[in-house]
Amino acid sequence: MLSLDRMSRSEEDIKPDPSDLELFLPWVSKELQLNIEMQIERITQKDFTSALASERSKPPKSQHQVLSPSNPTLGSDHASTVSEEDQNIIHLALIYDHSDNLVGLQLDKNRKIPRELIKIIGLVLPFHVYLTSVTISTGLDAFIMYELCKILPISKITDMCLDGCFVEEGNYYILLESKSSLVNLSLSRCQMGDVVVDMIASRLAHPLPGSKLLALNLSTNRISDVGARSIGMALRANIKLAYLNLADNMITDEGADAILNSCLEYPLSHEEVFAARQRNLDYLKAKNQLIAEMLTELKSDLDSDRKSAKKRKTTVTIGKKVKGSDRDREGSIKSQSIGDLDSLFSEKAETMAMESLGLFTDPHSPDNIVARDNLVFCKGNSTLCYLNLAYNNLSYSSVKKMYEVLKYQNLDKVPKGLVNVCLEGNPLPISSREMSLIDDILDYNLNTLCKRTLNQVQKKKPGKGVKS
Repeated sequence: MLSLDRMSRSEEDIKPDPSDLELFLPWVSKELQLNIEMQIERITQKDFTSALASERSKPPKSQHQVLSPSNPTLGSDHASTVSEEDQNIIHLALIYDHSDNLVGLQLDKNRKIPRELIKIIGLVLPFHVYLTSVTISTGLDAFIMYELCKILPISKITDMCLDGCFVEEGNYYILLESKSSLVNLSLSRCQMGDVVVDMIASRLAHPLPGSKLLALNLSTNRISDVGARSIGMALRANIKLAYLNLADNMITDEGADAILNSCLEYPLSHEEVFAARQRNLDYLKAKNQLIAEMLTELKSDLDSDRKSAKKRKTTVTIGKKVKGSDRDREGSIKSQSIGDLDSLFSEKAETMAMESLGLFTDPHSPDNIVARDNLVFCKGNSTLCYLNLAYNNLSYSSVKKMYEVLKYQNLDKVPKGLVNVCLEGNPLPISSREMSLIDDILDYNLNTLCKRTLNQVQKKKPGKGVKS
């Protein structure tokens, strides 16, 4: 962090440190000749959390440190007073943790975000490895979305909230097209329809980069049964998504059935079976190729060891004795036959390849499919834990379908799948047998999971459960 005396110098005397986002942004803005005034608000994580929890506990604006090119004095009341009517002001809040690490960016109340600003943020992202959250509420367009897509692969951003950002082109899906650390995406109140949702859902299929998403919020949009069917198809080929919020949309029983059917046993089409086999073959091919590379590397290391051993043997004089470690190493190499070495290297190379690639995981893996009546059935999605279908247009039939799903997922008396379901705001009866049974199953699943988590935590703690 640059000191105040360095900030007061002219640009000719010193250029800002690229790792200092507060100083680098205004300086580069002048270099790019942006016709804007940057207002940077520095917020600690404690103040940010308390502001979200309660408006009463929100600290006054004068307590935040504000930096602008026109007035670089930190902590002054004049710098924090910004007219909302001025359209040239870009509001940027920087959220820091207690260790003074930048952990979040928040762009709020901006009429239009300059494209150059996102490029500048992309330049300084490699210097901020703790930055994991980005929130944008207004001023988003298709070009800014493209710039966000470019900076995701080079950052550690895991959470992105674009609630209320309407993009006419609807290219939200490009955020899921490249490999990144993004696991939480919120697109509430974005006025997206079924076409945009279909583009997003098609990126959630395994093994695409978007299939690594853990939480997706699509509440308060214009999603109908067509978009719900696209999401249901995406859940058939997804093994990561655990949180799905579709509240306040236009989904009826037909769309809810499409989503819930993905959690039940369903027959696989010929295309799905072929795609699963192809992914398995690709995994085996990559594994065998990696094993071959490991074997080549291990054998080259052995050859180099033998050459070095021969070189040491020729350089040893007659009157000197060979060290015990070198003699043992040479003896061990000679004592092992070529066949033993090949088998040893093969096992070691296979272990290293498995550590690098991991086990084969697939929504339609052999562990999840069952052949019956000349058809191939999949056991259904058991990864989705939270499903919110509140304030849609669901009837009593969706309640019965939900009970069918929960009963199927708890056949083995082992909690899996849904543990939290929200159906409020729909035209449903006040009470019914299925709703009572749903509450009982969810309570049992949640309590069992809490106990299991607690037991795992206690096992990790040393000294627990040991009687003196």
